[in-house]
Amino acid sequence: MKGYQLAYKLKKKDPELYNLAKRIKEERGLTWDEAIPLAEEEYRRLKEEEEERETCSKAFRLFEEGKGPADAVMEGLCTPEKARELYKSYVKLKNLPDTTLLEALGRAEGIVSELNALKDEIGKLRGETDKLSRRVEEMRRLLEEAEEIRPVLEELSKNLPYLKAIALRLPFIIRYNVERMPAEELRDALNRMLFGSR
Repeated sequence: MKGYQLAYKLKKKDPELYNLAKRIKEERGLTWDEAIPLAEEEYRRLKEEEEERETCSKAFRLFEEGKGPADAVMEGLCTPEKARELYKSYVKLKNLPDTTLLEALGRAEGIVSELNALKDEIGKLRGETDKLSRRVEEMRRLLEEAEEIRPVLEELSKNLPYLKAIALRLPFIIRYNVERMPAEELRDALNRMLFGSR
């Protein structure tokens, strides 16, 4: 079949391809036999680009709705590799962080678990704080009691050398006087020695 006959059939079958072949024939000064195969190749390339643009457009709309690459594959738009590539392009064009919704949720779960751990630590610290508060209160009470007995302790500390001397002699005094002195007199004598006359 001659080139002009192919062109005539092509014009009836696919006018768009015919117009492309005609333009190539005229621009390059080719015959129909040479222009038609080039036009078919160019036409196939243009159709693929158009399908690619349409796929990108549909995928980007899905991503805009908050869906991810897996959703684009499930919709039958493209392969998983192409979906990942399209998602990366989408993220880059939108100046978004390079994470999917699942990754963001994973990070959020990590943050929540860290916050829960901190909350537990704070609870433990509160328990320790309560214990420390009770201990401080107990120490305050002991200090008040110490203040109450301070005069007695000061008096004892003044008489410490005298008390030491008595403590050294006490076993002998007791042994000597226990048998001879009634208990009340012994107690009075000891009080006089320890605390002076009363």
